[in-house]
Amino acid sequence: MNLFKFPKFSLLKPKNAPNDLSWKIFKYISTITFPADYSHPHFFSSKASAGSIGRSSYHAEVEKAVNEQIVAEFNAMYMYLSMASYFGRTDVALPGCYGFFMDMHIEEHEHGLIFLNYQNMRGGKVVLGNIQLAPDKICWDGIRSAFATAAEMEKSIKDKLLAVNCVAEKHRDYGVIDLITSYFIPAQDRSICEMSRLLQRITKMGKEGVAEYLFDKEVHTAFVQKGPKPYIPDYPNAEKDAANKKDLYI
Repeated sequence: MNLFKFPKFSLLKPKNAPNDLSWKIFKYISTITFPADYSHPHFFSSKASAGSIGRSSYHAEVEKAVNEQIVAEFNAMYMYLSMASYFGRTDVALPGCYGFFMDMHIEEHEHGLIFLNYQNMRGGKVVLGNIQLAPDKICWDGIRSAFATAAEMEKSIKDKLLAVNCVAEKHRDYGVIDLITSYFIPAQDRSICEMSRLLQRITKMGKEGVAEYLFDKEVHTAFVQKGPKPYIPDYPNAEKDAANKKDLYI
């Protein structure tokens, strides 16, 4: 490790200076050395990285991990949009699940935008990858298959968040660590719990038409009507008052 010292001064003891401990301490301070190894992980230079004047202490590996998380959030958004579209079909007609997954689609889109805006704030470069949706995820086989896939997807997103957090810890990027551990991980745990409970409930009820209808009605009442931002489909001839439209089960 390279070391630097304070500039050496000629420490001449004044004639009238007392021969006490304070003079010895002052003399000792002039010999203290400090680390100046710029490659050491504890050292953070305030100098902006090349290519972005607003970039500070933001490692390229962390930047890449954040970009991968943006794509993961948008993939989840697209998956939930596929589910919502399926339940909104006239030959399926389950408005509770339609509104529920449409709200989840909006939530994942917002999560992706949070990471996108954070990337820009840190002076990084947003690189959007392709959104990939498996062919077997275009048409869903009822409520249970959709909620089973949703539960697994939420677990997968949490694993990806933990991977980003590991990269941030490696490079001691406490901003990214705080964003993930304070906001995203608790929200992800709630989503996993919620999806798992709903999956267990529909599994107990069965796949009969009446069971799916009752489950969908409960989902509409508990999540679509009472949600903080309920998705309200703008059907023709529907009432214009938004407060009444959100209570419609059609």
